[in-house]
Amino acid sequence: MNSISGKRILIVEDNSLIGEMIAETISEAGGWPLGPVLSEQEALDMIDYNPGNPDAAVLDMRLDDLSFDVATRLQELGVPFIFASGSREEIPLHLRGVGICHKPYTAHALLEALDHAVRAKHPSNVPMTAPIGATTEVVSSLR
Repeated sequence: MNSISGKRILIVEDNSLIGEMIAETISEAGGWPLGPVLSEQEALDMIDYNPGNPDAAVLDMRLDDLSFDVATRLQELGVPFIFASGSREEIPLHLRGVGICHKPYTAHALLEALDHAVRAKHPSNVPMTAPIGATTEVVSSLR
């Protein structure tokens, strides 16, 4: 059994097709997808105004704006998360250890990074994964 099974996973992704694919991947792994939500404000509302926090989250780094406010809020609540993004934005110092699945990524790479985040219960302990076709190299933090 993986650590995602039975967990509520928030999906923050502004591309609805990619968001639905992430939701399907999480569902197939036994998780309960929350979303996808398409904007940072929608994600913050879901976190702040729904009973109980998500167990973990997958965040696209680039939405209408950057999703760093959502990441910071999740970090404050102790909710593990990963970035799943094609963006190469500069990450704020307090989020630099968070795992990133660079688009394009495989379902396996996404689940592996999310599984690690949930098991670690601390976003700064999540490995990064390489894009499809690249040499896969797991590292512990962004520099």
